[in-house]
Amino acid sequence: MAKVMVENKLYKDWAEKLYNFLKGQRYGFSISWTELAGFIGQPNLEREKLYVIIDKVNNRLMFNEQMYLETISGFGKRIIEPKEHSEVSRKSVKSAVRKYRKAGRIIASTNVSELDDYQRRQIENDAMKWRTLELISSEMARKRVVNSKGDVKQDLVSDVIRLFSDEGKDDVD
Repeated sequence: MAKVMVENKLYKDWAEKLYNFLKGQRYGFSISWTELAGFIGQPNLEREKLYVIIDKVNNRLMFNEQMYLETISGFGKRIIEPKEHSEVSRKSVKSAVRKYRKAGRIIASTNVSELDDYQRRQIENDAMKWRTLELISSEMARKRVVNSKGDVKQDLVSDVIRLFSDEGKDDVD
């Protein structure tokens, strides 16, 4: 237990050091995984542990500094330009849609004859949740409405109503 507490304190200190460094950088700044680990004084830190620290730093940068660290495959991280945030977020939604579809396939492959009533209801509820999340995510990834000020507007409530009304039409035909 004491080892975990010490490790958590170290992670927190490393994350704080890295956050203070990155918040002062300009958009477009890139840094390799090796440089990131070296910057916190841990050149041999396991990659998975470094990812945890970077994730914490990235969350703080997003919340406090309106900055986002994008992964550069095989290299490290980059602070993206504000104009790139929309595209990066859209890629995240597309990734979520794929994950929801996979969750749906897992649910669909369930042998319900082996389940009790409670487990069957749980599977049915999960199937509805994943399908709903998939539909909403898919629609949000496709739809962009730009108002007169040039702002992107998402009308999620009307999208959800339309999605469910469209879904209902398919069931009737």
